[in-house]
Amino acid sequence: MAAPSWDHGGWRREDGLDAQRLELELHIEEVEAYLAGYKAQGAAEQSAERYGITEYRKDLEVQLAKLKDALGTTVRSASPQFVGMVPRRD
Repeated sequence: MAAPSWDHGGWRREDGLDAQRLELELHIEEVEAYLAGYKAQGAAEQSAERYGITEYRKDLEVQLAKLKDALGTTVRSASPQFVGMVPRRD
């Protein structure tokens, strides 16, 4: 298979976290489409390239989770953090 040419690989150059998130989501989709283009695992170099691209996609998913946390769009980031309790004195 020819080396990938990513249309959305420059997601970090986008201005603003929302734009980066959108571009990164598009990039993940194009990486997944590239992976879907592989035929049955055969040659060793094809298997190695597929593994490398699969690991790359996993790293992109981690970056996407970090962006979503920074934007406050995840359940974890939307839930308040428990910091402790202080008894009330009436």
